[in-house]
Amino acid sequence: MMAYNNAGQQPSPRTINLNINGQIREVEIPNVVSKKASE
Repeated sequence: MMAYNNAGQQPSPRTINLNINGQIREVEIPNVVSKKASE
């Protein structure tokens, strides 16, 4: 099972979309965070 953060609407555990000032920006989540979330 995949673990998501509070904004867990992203299909990928590696990236998160942030809506900043009306612009969608894709930010890569560090492997450490993704790995820890999957444990």
